[in-house]
Amino acid sequence: MSTRVSTPTGTYAGGTAANGCREFKGIRYATAGRFEAPVTVETDGGEIDATSWGKIAHQTPGFLESNDGFGPDDMSEDCHFLNIWTPGLRDGVKRPVMVWLHGGDFSSLSGSRNVFDGTRLCRKGDVVVTHHLPSMRSVEERFTHSDLNRFYICHMEGTISERKPALWCHGHSHASSDYRLGQTRVICNPFGYVGH
Repeated sequence: MSTRVSTPTGTYAGGTAANGCREFKGIRYATAGRFEAPVTVETDGGEIDATSWGKIAHQTPGFLESNDGFGPDDMSEDCHFLNIWTPGLRDGVKRPVMVWLHGGDFSSLSGSRNVFDGTRLCRKGDVVVTHHLPSMRSVEERFTHSDLNRFYICHMEGTISERKPALWCHGHSHASSDYRLGQTRVICNPFGYVGH
């Protein structure tokens, strides 16, 4: 099966992972000088190799970077790249998009690391990440009668039942939750709050 995708900026030639997911790595989404606003990429519309990680931002390589084989030659100011994994192409299925931003406190880590390879998650099915709570079931019991709930709950049960994503992650809650709405696992882990 072809792993080429045509877009307004060119044709991206990706690869196929061992589990059948299509992967497109090192896709440039912008260029920018240090501390300057990003500039949209312009290409000649030709074929673009999307089979290897892009450069990562300059950082002092720590244990994780060294363990993954990253060194100074893998770093550059020119580091505006993203990676895409999908379970299928040209199959008529409309899929949600999960955007994941790596941590590292502006001093370490990168989306271009083997530990962040998305092939396993890709095979699990569709994933949705939101800020607001998708159901009253995510509300901590002591707040179930609060008038403020309408400001941060979306009541997405119908959409979840219809679309059946494998996983729905959300924030905007001071309590952890982990439950199922039909086939969908809904989770929230407000990491960072004292005592949680």
